[in-house]
Amino acid sequence: MARQDLGSLGPVQGPPITIHCPMKDSLRRVLLWFVLLALLLRKPNRNRQAWSLLLALGVLSVLLHAAEGYINAHIVFYLHRHVCTIICELLQALAMALAVLLAMADLIALRNRLLRFLLVFLILFEAGAAALFPNAPVVLTPGMWIALFGFFLLVFLVGHAVLQTLLRRLAGRRQLAWSAALSLLLGAGPLVAFAVLGAVLSRSLQLQSTMEYFRLAVTLSQALLGPYFVLFWFLLLALRVPLYRERLARCFGYPAGA
Repeated sequence: MARQDLGSLGPVQGPPITIHCPMKDSLRRVLLWFVLLALLLRKPNRNRQAWSLLLALGVLSVLLHAAEGYINAHIVFYLHRHVCTIICELLQALAMALAVLLAMADLIALRNRLLRFLLVFLILFEAGAAALFPNAPVVLTPGMWIALFGFFLLVFLVGHAVLQTLLRRLAGRRQLAWSAALSLLLGAGPLVAFAVLGAVLSRSLQLQSTMEYFRLAVTLSQALLGPYFVLFWFLLLALRVPLYRERLARCFGYPAGA
């Protein structure tokens, strides 16, 4: 029984209504998962090492959902109710795109760094756009989501390339391990800082205005650094699974034997 104004769907109070949810809409939302599974069924991926990618992606998805609840409850509530949704949807799309990239990375064999960068960007962008298009909330239009993801991805890949150039000179063969450690520090740092310093600032009435600026800084930094938290889980996978260590080397130039 309708109990509130449903607009074109019915009166405030009236008989039950039927809402149609076509099967194609439900399938479209999980289409990229089918693509990922199809890639993992390829001959080079028919082994236990390759399928460990799903474990890393599953753990990451759970953590991103948990982080979304924390951010929404403690950080962005006073700023804008859609900020948390936008950040977390972009991170979820990036996670799915990285999984697709690694599932097919054995096909990438470009030595030129610029060409490899462009190819990786295009693969990640197309996969991320495919993840966002059917699933993103209506807070933005599909075109705005895709444009925002493209900018978000480009900033991350350029920053990552600069970081790897420095680590290649400083860390040598330990580049992968150092990349994982720095990615975790950068990606989780804003939330850890908020949890620690936020508890201190919230105890003083004189520091309430500072607290609001701190919320804004954490939100903006999480939008820029969040991708490194996503990357960390795939780097951790590569440290444990030689197959993905070699594939990350193909995509991002890490030492294959790091």
